[in-house]
Amino acid sequence: MADRYSRQELFKEIGKEGQKRIENSSITIVGVGALGSVSADLLVRAGIGRMKIFDNDKVEESNLQRQSLYVENDVSKYKVEALKIHLEKINSNVRIEAITERICAENIDKIKADVIIDGTDNMETRFLLNEYSKKGKIPFIYGAASGSIGVVYNVLADGACLSCIFNDSKNLATCDTDGVISSTTHIVASMQVAEALKIILGKNPSKELMRFDVWKNKFENFKVNKSAKCMVCIGEYSLLDKKNYEEFVVSECKTKSAYTAKPKKKMLLDIRKITKNFETVEDAVIIAVIKIKDEEIIVHDYGELLFKTLTEVDRIKEIAKEIYKVGKR
Repeated sequence: MADRYSRQELFKEIGKEGQKRIENSSITIVGVGALGSVSADLLVRAGIGRMKIFDNDKVEESNLQRQSLYVENDVSKYKVEALKIHLEKINSNVRIEAITERICAENIDKIKADVIIDGTDNMETRFLLNEYSKKGKIPFIYGAASGSIGVVYNVLADGACLSCIFNDSKNLATCDTDGVISSTTHIVASMQVAEALKIILGKNPSKELMRFDVWKNKFENFKVNKSAKCMVCIGEYSLLDKKNYEEFVVSECKTKSAYTAKPKKKMLLDIRKITKNFETVEDAVIIAVIKIKDEEIIVHDYGELLFKTLTEVDRIKEIAKEIYKVGKR
C-alpha cells in the first residue's frame, strides 16, 4: 500500500508530511445524502484517519440519481449503515463511526472532530452546527445545492458565520422545491473536501462565499463581513441552549406529504400494535395508513410519519407522541 497516496503526495501543497497530517486528522459529516456521501467517498480515498457520519434517513430510490456509492440494494437501508460498508471496501485503514441519529442540541457533542462538513438538507440543523462551530472554534464547511446552483462557505473562528449571511432564514431553495442535477451536488462536495484538506493542512482556506451555476458555467466569489447584529458572533447560542428535548423532529415535506415527523434516533415501531389501537385504512406489515380524528397518517415501521393534509405543527407533535407511545418497541 506504499503507493496508495503517491499521486496525492506529488501535489506540492500536500507532500508526504501533509499526507501524515491527513491520516492523523478527523472529520465529521452531518448528513450523508447528495453532498455527504460524495464528501465521505473523497475523504476516505484521501486517507483521512477518522470519520464520523451522522444521518437517520433511509436510502430511497430517488436518492440514487445523485447520492454516490449507494446502489439499488441499499434502498430501504439506513444511509449511514450502507455507506459505512461501501467506504470500508474502499479504504479499510480509515476508522469510520456510523451514527443513526439526527443532530440536535442534546447529542451535538458527539461530533468531536477537527472539521465538520455540512451534508444536511435543512437550515435549522445548519444554524445549530453554525453555533457549535463558533462556540467550539471548530471549522464548519457549509454546502448547499439546488438546481444547477451550488454554494460553499467556511465558518471559521475569526470570520462571519451563517447567521451573518442568511439572518436565520429558513426559506432557502432546496432539492425538494427546485430539483437538482448530480453535477451540482458533486461539485459542491468536491469543493467542501478541498476546503477541508486546506484547513487540515493549514493552507489558507477560503474566507469568501463561493457560488457557481454549473449550467451557465459561472463561478463567483463574494466577500462576507461579520454582521454587527449577529447574536452568534457575540456569543449567544440560542439553539445550543435549548433544553426542551423531543425524540422526533417535524418538518415540512414538499414531495411526500404536507409534513413529516422523524425520530432523531434509530427507532422501530410495531405496526401491529398501532393498527390495533388506531382506526386503520391500510395495513401492509411494515407500513400502515391510520386515521386519528379524520386525519390520515402514513406510518413507517422505522418511525417516519407522513401527514397528508395536517399543517398545524403543535397538533402534529401531539399525534406523533401518541403514535410513538403506543408503537415504539
